[in-house]
Amino acid sequence: MMKLNRIIEMEIKYVSMFSVIKKTRFGNITQDDRQPDKYYHNYMHVLNRQLILDDVSHYLTDQYDKGFANYRIEYQIPVSKLKHLLPYSVQMNGYFAQSIDKIHIQVQKSIEVSQVTEDNADAFFEFLFEENKVYGIPYALGNVARQREILFSNVNYAYYQVIENHQVIGHVNVFLDGHDAKIDDFVIKDSEQKKGNGSALMSHVLGQLKSKKIKNVYLVSDMMDTPKDMYHRWGFEHRGDYIFIHKKTNDFKGETS
Repeated sequence: MMKLNRIIEMEIKYVSMFSVIKKTRFGNITQDDRQPDKYYHNYMHVLNRQLILDDVSHYLTDQYDKGFANYRIEYQIPVSKLKHLLPYSVQMNGYFAQSIDKIHIQVQKSIEVSQVTEDNADAFFEFLFEENKVYGIPYALGNVARQREILFSNVNYAYYQVIENHQVIGHVNVFLDGHDAKIDDFVIKDSEQKKGNGSALMSHVLGQLKSKKIKNVYLVSDMMDTPKDMYHRWGFEHRGDYIFIHKKTNDFKGETS
């Protein structure tokens, strides 16, 4: 059974594939110089409950030229404590974990799933590019290049893709650390959802993880979105939450009180 501190440890290891991690008195500064516009690779990671507001403001000042500052806070914090940052957007994400043998998924169809390799990667990265274009062409190109680089240089990181009628219709990635695994970037094309593709993909990937002697798995879900209910049905249990705050720097006045 994965405990919350183990999940957070793995989260730091996962992002360290992409970002430089600098330890501080409040936690970490996470920075991806190769992809500075990717929010979940660039943030102030608050692990210490004794958060000093000057640290929050100093990070925001340091990030000013980048146009935004992100804060990932691993505990519940009163909104009033961060009122000097307003306005900002906030998202609550939940950690869902379970022993792999306790996850049960009803599979309704047979699908073609393959691990992404250098020999079959072109269609996958074309799908990833199209999926990311909503964030702008420069971001989509940068994300494809970064994912390709990390995917083929790290033996503990893998993507699996769903193929239907010779087209990629979805994917998921996994990060392995010992007997534990993080499942991330679980996507099925909009037009192919609610057809059993997601369940079949997840079931296949869990089978692959079992063959690699993985005992525990976890994933992260937006607590305001519906996938968390599906994860509950499969057997995942809610282990905790973190807050992700996105702040545009052009409306920051610098107050700390």
